[in-house]
Amino acid sequence: MIHRLLRRPRARQLVAFAVTAACVGGGSLIAVDSTSAKTSQCSSVPTIRTGEAPALAYAPPQLAQSTGFMLKYCLQLQESPVSGASVLLAEIEAGQADIGLLNPAGIIQAVESGIQLKIIAPNTGPGDFAVCVAANSPITSLKQLQGKTVATSLLGSNTDIAFRVRLFRAGVNVNAGNVNFVQILTASLIPDIVNGVVDAGQCNEPGLTENLSNLRIIDQDPMEEVFGKDTPVTYAITTAAFAAAHPRTVRAYQEAYLGMANAVAKNPRIFRAAAVSFDGTPGNVAATMRLPVLPTTYAIPQLLTQVITLQHYGVIKQPISPAALKALFVPLPKS
Repeated sequence: MIHRLLRRPRARQLVAFAVTAACVGGGSLIAVDSTSAKTSQCSSVPTIRTGEAPALAYAPPQLAQSTGFMLKYCLQLQESPVSGASVLLAEIEAGQADIGLLNPAGIIQAVESGIQLKIIAPNTGPGDFAVCVAANSPITSLKQLQGKTVATSLLGSNTDIAFRVRLFRAGVNVNAGNVNFVQILTASLIPDIVNGVVDAGQCNEPGLTENLSNLRIIDQDPMEEVFGKDTPVTYAITTAAFAAAHPRTVRAYQEAYLGMANAVAKNPRIFRAAAVSFDGTPGNVAATMRLPVLPTTYAIPQLLTQVITLQHYGVIKQPISPAALKALFVPLPKS
């Protein structure tokens, strides 16, 4: 998996090699700058710090690094393991990291708590999420989850809300306490489904495909169904202070992300090549796993729709105006 792979220098080289091979072998050729050639063109190469965890939402910065787009725009990535988005946000507040990856609920909740944030780039869209039960479970539909215990990796997140909306549309009155929602760390969520600790839960890649023989999908990608296919469901964020102090670094990150996202849109094999794991994961995982969309726009109207949905479910307590929402965004470079 990407997060484990890119921690090791040798593995980073293998990823870069695999990505380059995928670019050359695919239908479109995408040039990746060599380190020595590009570094000589940079007056400086600042380090941008972020976190990594076992979920594809953390993949885009790593992809931008491994495909050479960070270096193309004179940046280098430094990652540290984190247990979740809230931990990474705390590190950003403390000045220990520069960029976080948050969903709209996390962004608005942070703003409500007084944290001055800026959204600097899209990150991931729908595509890598499904509702699963154990392979031997008698449950075959969402409606049968009434009275059951279901798991999410973060209560109040977009994925949690999408799950609840889909249950409601299936005829389950989630507001009457007919479903017991529990929060379980991503690393433990799928094992708890397989072992019967919970009846169902949200399954994200790459764990979904790695454990597919022990799981059964009962709902395909609630995120796409509820929020739309091309809408970002996570964003790259930083503090307002960092954005003001380092506008060139922010612009460089935007350029690197957009370059990588456009390259992946032309040749998805880039993403799959970088997702190859060298830690014993079955070799067919990268070839078959679901990949999230990598949006290239902010889609602010769709984000407002997400916020309204989150307000309806009580996740966001205070209304936020479209103008206040728009003010959070650092404009993207024009293509």
